[in-house]
Amino acid sequence: MAPKKKPKGQEAEPKAKAKAKAKAKAPKAKAGGALAGCSWETFGSLKEGFDAHANAFGYVNVTDDKAMNSIADFLGLDATVVAKEMKALDFDENNLVSFAEFVLWADRHTVGIPLGIDVPDKREWRKGMPQYWTSLPAPEQNEEVLVPATSSAGGFAKGLLHVVGSIIGMVSSSSTVAESEDSDTSELEDLIAAAKDFEWEKVWEILGRHPGYVNMRPPLRRYAAIHQAAYHGDVGVLRKFVEEFKGSPGLLTKDGETPEQVALENDNPEAADFLEQACSKEASSAEPALKKLKRGGGMDADEGQVAQLAAANEAIEHAKWQQWDEMLEIIKANPGCQNLRPECRRFGVIHQVAYAGEVTVLRKLTEGGADPALITRDKETALQIAQAEGNDEATEYLSSLKADGADDALTQAAHKVLDAAKDGDWDLTLELLSKSSNPEQLVNTRPAVRQYGILHQAAFHGDIEVLRRLLEDFKANVKLLTKDGQTALQIAQSSKSSHSNVIAYLEACTPSIQLQDDFVKYPNQEFVKVTDKVLLGRFQELLTKTHKSTSNWTRDRDMASGQFESQTPVPSGYELVGALRNENPALWRVYQDRPTLNECPE
Repeated sequence: MAPKKKPKGQEAEPKAKAKAKAKAKAPKAKAGGALAGCSWETFGSLKEGFDAHANAFGYVNVTDDKAMNSIADFLGLDATVVAKEMKALDFDENNLVSFAEFVLWADRHTVGIPLGIDVPDKREWRKGMPQYWTSLPAPEQNEEVLVPATSSAGGFAKGLLHVVGSIIGMVSSSSTVAESEDSDTSELEDLIAAAKDFEWEKVWEILGRHPGYVNMRPPLRRYAAIHQAAYHGDVGVLRKFVEEFKGSPGLLTKDGETPEQVALENDNPEAADFLEQACSKEASSAEPALKKLKRGGGMDADEGQVAQLAAANEAIEHAKWQQWDEMLEIIKANPGCQNLRPECRRFGVIHQVAYAGEVTVLRKLTEGGADPALITRDKETALQIAQAEGNDEATEYLSSLKADGADDALTQAAHKVLDAAKDGDWDLTLELLSKSSNPEQLVNTRPAVRQYGILHQAAFHGDIEVLRRLLEDFKANVKLLTKDGQTALQIAQSSKSSHSNVIAYLEACTPSIQLQDDFVKYPNQEFVKVTDKVLLGRFQELLTKTHKSTSNWTRDRDMASGQFESQTPVPSGYELVGALRNENPALWRVYQDRPTLNECPE
């Protein structure tokens, strides 16, 4: 049967019906914001769902068990896990979580789910960066090949990650070489408008001039051209998109749908069948790109490993939300997937379990063949994760497993450095770290028998210069925990040897915003010298106009000489030497939420 064609001008009717249907099905809130039997999928965005579950003032009370159960039902997660997460993201510690706090957490743990705020999809994070930034590296081919098309899993209801679909939609293969995007976007909107009106001849004319448009979707548009073709349902048009213009049959809409899903939603089964076959054909020839899908230890993906990677991804998502039974079932059905870590993932299965500190589950994993030496995206082992989280039982168990030569040597080296740090011999401490082949790993290693790590010893002794060297030069983890679960800041606060300047320094080094993302690896921050003469002139003007010729002292100047001076001399003026701009994509992603974060609930 020929696909059902939609005449020009009738596109809005099915959409209007769909919206009306969705509105009719939308649940109504009970008193206090509680909803019965609703998941995030019921709402148009996470903001809509959060608002429906919040109290009259727009907040969720983390101490209210009923509220926690309600939000857990909404997210499709265990109530205990949700309560723990909500308390952790209560940044101002007032027992109330606003959507401003919730959205920062949700953005890290989901992908492809509409947040309900005006920011780019994080899979296209480059589009949200300032155009004047100069340090962003060029996109690598297939750099985000594993970013999924739908939602985060076990974590947020039933929408488990579709790794295979993501690979199909984003991999460039030998059979379908994707066109690179066209930097000239002057006719892109014309292309989308023509496709929306099913004016295919005009579409082909524009693609003839700009072939790179085929896989481009303007940020404010829901559909790219191929999605409009899938909505229309003409298989001939779709074939021309895919085979002649190299359009991706797995390209995602703004809300994370593939062309096949668009076709199915609009009763175009033949178009959907064609797109499914096109995706399968593309996936079968994607082996070169799969070489990027590294195992934690660095092994290249072999033929047939795509399904294993999909299973690993799903198991990791269940582990992340402490859904141990589901995780173990997946591993049982897919032996070996527990030792795979897709590149988009920071943690593998064993790291998630070590993070949670579940020794019983760790034992089951390792006895079932899980590799305790598997490393995270940040080159950490499960043992180091357990140590960093202060999970003593997990640390003890993982330490008891037979270590290889490299692990044993690392532990011995850590003991030597810790002995020097405990004695306050900082010259030897820093020398041993400098001579290490992997100082960033060594500085963050705390053997299970040790109470303190190296940074904790420096905090205890109160040496701010050593702390600065450890944190800035050797990349010590300021959040590393002692055996009894304390940070270096807490050690400094309780130590009689630490001065207020040491505590203030550690407070400044302790991040209040989590920048790690589960699905996107942002480039490291870069400090770029400002060269704009107009901007530098404004900075100089600011220094000049805000300078005070009298009573112009600061906190540190009072005690710079070691004694208090009531009338500290001050400079007669300041000359701007230069300025640096912090180009930090992960932090900018947080800044993009600021319009929402500054809103007050009605």
